Amino acid sequence: MLLFVGGGRWQQSAIASAKNIGKKVAVIDASPSKTTQKLASKLISGDFNQIDGFWEEVRCISEISHVLSFNSDVASICASEIRHRLGLPGNDFQTIKVLTNKKLQREIFDRVSGLTNPLWSCDVNHFCLQYPNKNKVLKKQESAGSRDVFFFKNFEDLNFVEHANFFGQPIDWLVEQYFYGKEHTVEGCVIDGNVNIFEIFEKRKLTGSLKVSDQLISANLNCENEKKLLRILRQFFSFLPEFAGLFHFEFIFDCTENIMPVEIAGRGAGFGVIDELVSKIIGVDLSLLDLYLQLGNVSDANALMKSSPVVKKCGGVRYLTPSHYKFKIEDRKKIESLIKKNVKIEVFWQNNNAGIQNKDTDSDRVAKIIVIGNEREEVLARLDEVEIELKSMSVFSV
Repeated sequence: MLLFVGGGRWQQSAIASAKNIGKKVAVIDASPSKTTQKLASKLISGDFNQIDGFWEEVRCISEISHVLSFNSDVASICASEIRHRLGLPGNDFQTIKVLTNKKLQREIFDRVSGLTNPLWSCDVNHFCLQYPNKNKVLKKQESAGSRDVFFFKNFEDLNFVEHANFFGQPIDWLVEQYFYGKEHTVEGCVIDGNVNIFEIFEKRKLTGSLKVSDQLISANLNCENEKKLLRILRQFFSFLPEFAGLFHFEFIFDCTENIMPVEIAGRGAGFGVIDELVSKIIGVDLSLLDLYLQLGNVSDANALMKSSPVVKKCGGVRYLTPSHYKFKIEDRKKIESLIKKNVKIEVFWQNNNAGIQNKDTDSDRVAKIIVIGNEREEVLARLDEVEIELKSMSVFSV
């Protein structure tokens, strides 16, 4: 039996892949999706941060062969701890710790050649005094995506976090120099020590936001920059004890094309990026690939990669935000009529019904549009067309 830590909407495609190859699955999640509830042979309710709260239930499942996690940093830490306690194979705790901790990542990036690591420190007070005129970013050391990220310049701006606590514990902060430039992401995997890049995306920030993106589009990089990124990633992973699985790397290109790392994660990007967008661009089921890698099935993983079409597609995803859009459930059929062969639309009805209007964090998005095409400009044009059509169905739009 496979034990999945995490059974929400962004994990259910991997759980379905496991069932499709004949595996029995157990799932740990405080609120699993309805699809996960149907697929799982056993459900364990638990908080990933409190392993001892459900440990006895896990320990009593004698037939567990692997403990897996998908598209979740918190779940990956929990899974690595359970593997350690049970003596099971998989990415070890120290590797996962690096891939979920920004301080440990900065320490490795300092040793990687070919990139520009920003000035950084865990001593916020000292850093502010040392660099009073630099733009800065404050982040939690252990936090994913755009959550708990603050942009500032003057020391006085930090008064509100001086005595901040998170789940009753003092927060470990990291402060770093803020770089201006175009943000990008790299989606890829490590198979048997070999780094593979699936796709590189250019991010577009939501108007008025420095941290939330509303679009990813296949980037237009030259071959030299792609090779440089591959060399950087190979160096980074060479410093880890061992890793097999998908990864998500975020970086900034400045005006002179210096590569400045933002963060790296040992998982694919969420919100449909890895399992829907990238899978369609390269023609490979990446939920199944990640499953094979976490199970240690290198031959199956390589065979799946070789099945990829010779000609790679371009693609993009655009997220609609609650301050601009809201959809009515009675318009579901009209919205679904816009879905074509290379266009997917998903409305997050829970957010539309929650009355959210002015919150524009990642988790507040109300819909997404995915488009696959042969050229970047074709994809951008189609995204615009679909958004215009959806705008006419929105209760309000700006």
